[in-house]
Amino acid sequence: MITELSTYTQNVYIFITKTHDNLDENVIESANNENYYTSIHNPIKEMVFGKKIKPGDVAPVITRYNWASNTIYQAFFDRSNTLFTVSDSDVEKSFYVYSSSGNVYKCIDNNSGGESTVEPSHTDSASREESDGYKWKYMYTVPSGSKFITDNYIPVVSNSSVIDSANRGIERYFLKSGGNNYIETVNGIVQSTVSSSEFVIESKSLSFANGLAFVPENKFFNNTSILLFEPG
Repeated sequence: MITELSTYTQNVYIFITKTHDNLDENVIESANNENYYTSIHNPIKEMVFGKKIKPGDVAPVITRYNWASNTIYQAFFDRSNTLFTVSDSDVEKSFYVYSSSGNVYKCIDNNSGGESTVEPSHTDSASREESDGYKWKYMYTVPSGSKFITDNYIPVVSNSSVIDSANRGIERYFLKSGGNNYIETVNGIVQSTVSSSEFVIESKSLSFANGLAFVPENKFFNNTSILLFEPG
């Protein structure tokens, strides 16, 4: 609608109509769908006044979620079906917050579901991790005194610097399965050198992540990465 208003050649108005008494003020009357004439012309006949709508009179808005300490926020996930369906009973709240300085931030990492205790305040384009483990991405600043700020909503504002600095990349990855049977890291000392590509490490008992211990056979570490440190 904003784009339409900026290019529309005709005037657009919002109007107040139908001022007759309502039999029950607690019941919203349904729209009149009897026929085209009554649904279109009756509101015009009963119109009281109208206000012309200009491009600056409308704005896209989102639900306002003020940042609050000791709150768990959702980490943004582009395949989530619950990002915009937050309720008061949900443990994890919105994936974005409205700060006390009027900035809007997107939560990139919520420290594995921990509580947010440090309010973000940066305004540069890079994501920043706070001391509480939360990682926030600055999106935009709501102009002070904007007429579209209410207790329930805040306007969406285009930020050219954020748009221009946006790059494709991976901000966070999710580990679905940690795997199993990995061998724990063990330090050892080279006992002897067999050839330029083969050497002997001291015999040690190793263990899997599940606690099962074993003594490796010859050539057990072939095709694995081994980091060598020179003495001193």
